[in-house]
Amino acid sequence: MVSDKGLNRTAGRSEDERVVPEPTPGLTPQERAEAMRWSIWDGLFASLSDNLVIPFQALFALYLGATMSQVGLLTALPLLVGNILQLPFASLTERWGNRKRIYLYANLIARFLWLPAAAIPLFFQGGVAVNVFIALVTLRSIFASAAVPGWTSLMADITPRRRRGSFFAWRNIVMNMAALAASVGAGWFIQRLPLGRGYQLAFLLSFIAGGAALLAFVKVPEPPLPRCQGDSEAPLSSGADSGSSSASEAVMAIRSGRVRTRVANFLRAFSWDALGGFLWTSALWTFAVNLAGPLMPVFYRETLHGNEQIWGIGQGATFVITILSQRYWGRLADQWGARRTL
Repeated sequence: MVSDKGLNRTAGRSEDERVVPEPTPGLTPQERAEAMRWSIWDGLFASLSDNLVIPFQALFALYLGATMSQVGLLTALPLLVGNILQLPFASLTERWGNRKRIYLYANLIARFLWLPAAAIPLFFQGGVAVNVFIALVTLRSIFASAAVPGWTSLMADITPRRRRGSFFAWRNIVMNMAALAASVGAGWFIQRLPLGRGYQLAFLLSFIAGGAALLAFVKVPEPPLPRCQGDSEAPLSSGADSGSSSASEAVMAIRSGRVRTRVANFLRAFSWDALGGFLWTSALWTFAVNLAGPLMPVFYRETLHGNEQIWGIGQGATFVITILSQRYWGRLADQWGARRTL
């Protein structure tokens, strides 16, 4: 599943990509290939860990007795807190420098928090149990968000730009296959084990799979952190599009200065042609999806009277479509550029 064949898949390059140096300072080609291979293993186990639990969070909250408002809060609060803290976490990652260590420690805490979540039914009942669960999920989101800037920067240094589309397409296929197995399997045993024990088993297996992901990422070598990453690497995307110079300047503006300056620069970036368009598109898309998305489990459970097994199969169907199409999107992104592919 994670052989060299998957790593060596490359597609045609755009004209701009052929003149960009590979952003892999401090690593030999062998070390880079090894890092990419272990990154796939990390993604596989991380996907198993996440999809054993995350698709069933709202159903578990309903099992604990959550109201519709609490289900909405369960979705909104972790996302809000995690996203707000992205800029401070990025600043801390640059200040401390050791991206790999930050990623490992933050993810270790995030994975560990599934264990107290599994124990909630043993110690709490009713609204208190739901509120404790929301607090744990929010706390987990904080630590998971702390790992994101370092991981993104590290993967940008490890993966050559001309191969990012095909590499991440292959990595995503592996992750979606793991997600399919996890969501369908979790739905099956959650439905069959009584008294919420299926949920507790899902939390336990998620912690174990998350630990395996961390062990895999330990094998990933860390190249030196460039003094100014904007000068030595391309953003973690593939393809070259018109307006890319404006976007690069905007990204450099956001990266410069302290946190308060970065927030101001980030808000001003909405006026840039390339980056601003992406930010507005992403914001509007996320807003539209989350108008109804958080309440779908409530509708499924209370109106359709569905069970966890069918819910897991439905989640798995999404991953099947993604697996079938991912490899083609990666090749198109390498050949035509990310924006044209989107």
